Amino acid sequence: MRRITVDQADYPPIQRATVLCEPVPPAHLVIPSHRYTETGRRSRDRYLRRNYGIGLDRHDALLMAQGGVCAICKQAPSKCGSLHVDHCHITGMVRGLLCTHCNRGVGGFRDNPQWCQSASRYLLGE
Repeated sequence: MRRITVDQADYPPIQRATVLCEPVPPAHLVIPSHRYTETGRRSRDRYLRRNYGIGLDRHDALLMAQGGVCAICKQAPSKCGSLHVDHCHITGMVRGLLCTHCNRGVGGFRDNPQWCQSASRYLLGE
């Protein structure tokens, strides 16, 4: 393999554009756009009732009770969406709303509290 050296003078300096933007509120304080339309609200309500047995009003009450953040890590959801409904896969009982990372983590441990505790001990070096 040949190594090629490049003289920096051969390339023009990179020009970065400066863009002035309006301040953006935190994502968890912004209501997703689908909530503004009545059709979007009905569709979301139907989805939540069919999959989790709760309506949009109960979902929004959970969201407010959690302060708009994930129940585990207390972080606001990412720019791309809302929090996920976490539920017990055996009983179907809704436990709370989680961000994508925490939802995948709980799912990866297959809702087993002992595995979660073992992982915690492992991370703490115990």
